[in-house]
Amino acid sequence: MTVYVDNAVIPWRGVLWAHLLATDLDELHALAAAIGLRRAWFQDGGRWPHYDVTSSKRESAIAAGAVAFFDRDIPVDVLMKRADGRYVARAVVLAERAAHARSRSSG
Repeated sequence: MTVYVDNAVIPWRGVLWAHLLATDLDELHALAAAIGLRRAWFQDGGRWPHYDVTSSKRESAIAAGAVAFFDRDIPVDVLMKRADGRYVARAVVLAERAAHARSRSSG
């Protein structure tokens, strides 16, 4: 299980922000707590369950064991949230999309 932090560094309200994601929610919450993030800051409304982190918290996350990645190269084991609310690895979603595309092209 891995916690990841991207390099998005999105400017908002004068601060640079990135995203803390993981392959396991318990690990995500544990690392977030270890670097001083409140559980209330967890964002679960989109397809990527995550915490937004400032650039300084990003560095703290890396020091605490998070793996840095480029935002355009999201690891395949990162959790995604499906429309039904279930969490699955990104690899599962990619495989399902590919299978769906193949079935549409052969039908």
